[in-house]
Amino acid sequence: MLIAGTFSLLNPFHAFVRAVSYSGIALFANGILLGLLAANPLYIKEQKWLIAESALDLLFAVVLMFNPLMTFVILPLVIGTWMLAIGVIKTLSAFALRKYFNGWQYVLLTGILILTFGILINYSPIPKASGSVTLVGIFCLLLGLLNIFDALRFKNMPLALTMML
Repeated sequence: MLIAGTFSLLNPFHAFVRAVSYSGIALFANGILLGLLAANPLYIKEQKWLIAESALDLLFAVVLMFNPLMTFVILPLVIGTWMLAIGVIKTLSAFALRKYFNGWQYVLLTGILILTFGILINYSPIPKASGSVTLVGIFCLLLGLLNIFDALRFKNMPLALTMML
């Protein structure tokens, strides 16, 4: 996330072109990994939330992968909408799972961060392509730093992987 954020801020046009090329593949891989994690009996409490996020990732991956020209034109709208949906899922799952995890606040903070940037991308007055790349770059940097901080904080905690996703 830190590398992607830095690249987006230093070279916005190339970052936008790369996002068009790779965003569908990345979402597809994430959707598959979340689906596999949901199938693990260790994560039965959060299984519904993992399946919801996996399905959403796979749906957006299909949209982004199979029409590159359309993706180039509507990428900011698709990314903003995806961020809103994932932010809602993470926020709701934080409240639903708070009695099972001590670190549920991290999931809530992540959900709120994703929601905020989804709103900024969808409703920003700055031009969509350049403004979206800048916002996504800032988002990636913040989420990358948050993930590193919480990975260090939760490294000895059972089920820490689920919280990080």
